[in-house]
Amino acid sequence: MPVIISGSQGTTTISGSGVSGSLTVTGSLIVSGSNTITNYGAFTSNEAGGDFDFRVESSGEPNMLFVDAGENRVGIGTVSPSKRLHVSGSVGDASILVESDSKTIELLPANGPSIRFGTDTDTDYYMSVGAFGGYNQISLQHGYTDFQITGSLGGIGYYFDQPGGNVGIGTQAPSASLHVSSSGDAALLQVDGAANGTVLFVTGSGQVGVGTTSPASRLHISASTESLSGEKLLEVTGKANGTVLFVTGSGRVGIGTATPATTLDIIGGASGDQLRFGHGPTNYYKIGRNTSTGYLDFQGTQGGYTGYTFKNDDGSTDLTILDSGYVGIGTATPNSTFQVSGSQAGNYTVISGSMTLDETHYIADLTGGIAATVTLPAASGVTGRTYHILTTYQGDEVLTITGSGGQFMGSSQQAGPEDEIGITGSAQSVTLVSTGAYWFILTDNRQQQEEGGGGG
Repeated sequence: MPVIISGSQGTTTISGSGVSGSLTVTGSLIVSGSNTITNYGAFTSNEAGGDFDFRVESSGEPNMLFVDAGENRVGIGTVSPSKRLHVSGSVGDASILVESDSKTIELLPANGPSIRFGTDTDTDYYMSVGAFGGYNQISLQHGYTDFQITGSLGGIGYYFDQPGGNVGIGTQAPSASLHVSSSGDAALLQVDGAANGTVLFVTGSGQVGVGTTSPASRLHISASTESLSGEKLLEVTGKANGTVLFVTGSGRVGIGTATPATTLDIIGGASGDQLRFGHGPTNYYKIGRNTSTGYLDFQGTQGGYTGYTFKNDDGSTDLTILDSGYVGIGTATPNSTFQVSGSQAGNYTVISGSMTLDETHYIADLTGGIAATVTLPAASGVTGRTYHILTTYQGDEVLTITGSGGQFMGSSQQAGPEDEIGITGSAQSVTLVSTGAYWFILTDNRQQQEEGGGGG
């Protein structure tokens, strides 16, 4: 059938079986009818590259495809594309779908925007990445689909167990909210601060470092300063009791205090029971300051089995205090209130002139040829106290012994208690003990004898 071109002014109609060669149309070219336009070769629009737009209409969309030749942009559903490819439409159809072998990637501006990855046969089996629900998020639509991030070198990397809600790093079976796993001793976790460097460091071998990246034990806390006041290494506080345990970088430990003043500083409550040693909750020894007396109290709680021993480096006993109150020096089994296994010694003082004896004196010796007076304290305040007074000089000087309270009595005081006694000459001695009322002459090694009668 020949090609027929007909029409009135302003309109040209082409009909027939085809056109061979070039067809140049100036003005509008309108093709009507239901026939298909088939192109068996290359088709070029706007060959000259002019500012001539290209538009395709559909039954319900006037701008199904629009090429903005002046801006070099393509629009779908819009006559004014603002990007190289601009798709515009209603909530339900303004998406872009890329499909290959039933696997799809879909760009969804509505309710997002988001990118959805899944299959075209299962609408419940996909993952969405985007801004929706008020958050920037990755959403797994299927309830049994986990999420994993891996690198090109392999390994598990990051793993999210959706049914359990757990996150795994280095494991596909996280058993906790955050589960970090390593196949070796490499670093598992490192937390750094802007000013203090590494704050927390965890290795695969089970060692934790605080302030260090090379922990040498299960828990290794390292200080950055070593001042006397000490950097805080560890602090444990109670809800009602304040600081329970405090450790400084200078090596000081405080129990009950945040300002330890020495290597170990224990501050307890008013009960006086600050430190306990023992077995179980009932049999123990306690040490503490008695708030009533101000004394340091040592007390055992197991009746019949309490006592104290002080031993030297070879294990032998130096001092024993039994539950009965017996004290032994050099023995572990004292059988008296005070028992010494070994020699005894008391404070030895040379009398170089008149003097007053007190609790620091025990043996007083006149070694020079001088006359002197020794005054004893009041007998009433020192019941049981003993003094040994002797003369070892060569001569006939007199050593007078007097008391500031209480008289002297003994077997040589025939006339009764006296206010003073004397020693004349050398190589003599007297031992005196306070009865609370008198100074009693316990031993008398004086050469002279007191005159008088009665010892009353």
